Amino acid sequence: MILSKIELYNFRSHDEAAFLFDPRLTLVTGKNGTGKTNLLEAVYVLLRGTSFRASDRELTAFERDWWRVVGELDDTTRELRHQSDKLPAKQLLMHDSAKRFHYKDRLPVVLFEPTDLQLIHGSPNRRRSTFDDMLMSLSPDYRQALSRYERSLKQRNNTLKRYGASNELHDLLFVWDVTLAKYGETIIAERERFISQINTMLPEIYSQIAGRVSDIELRYHSTSPSTSSRFIDKLHKNIGLDKMRATTSIGPHRDDFMFYLNQTDAKAMASRGETRSILLSLKLAYTALLRDLHDTDPIVLLDDVFSELDSDRQKNLLRALGDSQVIITDTKNIPGTGKRIRL
Repeated sequence: MILSKIELYNFRSHDEAAFLFDPRLTLVTGKNGTGKTNLLEAVYVLLRGTSFRASDRELTAFERDWWRVVGELDDTTRELRHQSDKLPAKQLLMHDSAKRFHYKDRLPVVLFEPTDLQLIHGSPNRRRSTFDDMLMSLSPDYRQALSRYERSLKQRNNTLKRYGASNELHDLLFVWDVTLAKYGETIIAERERFISQINTMLPEIYSQIAGRVSDIELRYHSTSPSTSSRFIDKLHKNIGLDKMRATTSIGPHRDDFMFYLNQTDAKAMASRGETRSILLSLKLAYTALLRDLHDTDPIVLLDDVFSELDSDRQKNLLRALGDSQVIITDTKNIPGTGKRIRL
């Protein structure tokens, strides 16, 4: 999949602009505030239907009430438009027809942006959200299981808050325990399978970027058993604690993902350059999984990616990117081949 051109209308800081991209590598440079990230965001919105940092309405240029993003993908023109006074507000236009954007219309794209650095040192909730997004793009079954799990979790927590003092609490929770266990088992199995796939690629990719052989591993820390029957048993055992806290204390919503570099928790010992290299390795491994699923190369978007990488790691990263179309932003002029856009 190749994006050859994009046109922006009333999108963020771009009232009207058009950009041409190289099928391999495009370097977007300019000072802070010139719209580099906005350009990447427009590409992401065109492919995924949503922004990675704002609501649809917030993408509209100042004192405007609509925006459009038009792209030429392979031999197809794809247009996404948003107009606040229409229903549906957001529409996808392709082949001379318009429709509401659906998650099935999403195309494979991989993004690295500076806030990703919080993945290692940030909260477990951020890690769960990031990996859930990856898994939902790879597995429709995971998307369905997660949605139903979250609905059941909300109902169980509401029951705990409303009937915590009731003698019938155990019976009232039973139906939600069964549902949580059923979909929780699917979620845990899919997460473990995903981590196993990532770990087959992560050490080689990281070593290629770092320029030396290193042991890198992603581990899954679960609070609940992997089988539904044992999950239910543990939920029952924790009713006293759950009743006191008015919330469910175990399950995939409490689990965590941890990176280990040379058998040590990366949160405790990884330098900033190593942290960035770990996350880039994860993104490239995820790119490979998307490529296998869609039988096409995802578009890779890298925002301010070279910061805190020495010159050797910068060159190694460019080599590791493979055959995907890549769009990179930076405040400085980046050495290497490829099309250049100066903002």
